[in-house]
Amino acid sequence: MKKTVIYSVGKSINPIIYSINHLKPDEVIFYCSSETAHIVSQIYQEFPELPYKKAIITNNIDNIYENMNLLNNEFKVKT
Repeated sequence: MKKTVIYSVGKSINPIIYSINHLKPDEVIFYCSSETAHIVSQIYQEFPELPYKKAIITNNIDNIYENMNLLNNEFKVKT
C-alpha cells in the first residue's frame, strides 16, 4: 500500500524535512500559499527520490472554507 502525506507548507522547511525522514512517505502533496511555494522546490532538492507532484496553491490562506473547498476539489474522483 502506498503512503501519501499532505503537507501544509509554512515558512520553515525543517518540520517537513523532519516529517519526511520520520514517516518515509511514497509520495507527498504540498499545499501552500504563493508566498511559500518556493519552499516546495527546496524540499525536492532535499528528497530528489520523491515523485514530483504539482503543489496546490491557495490565493487566500486565511479563508479556511475556501481552502477546504480547494483541497476537496483537488481530490475528487473524476468519473
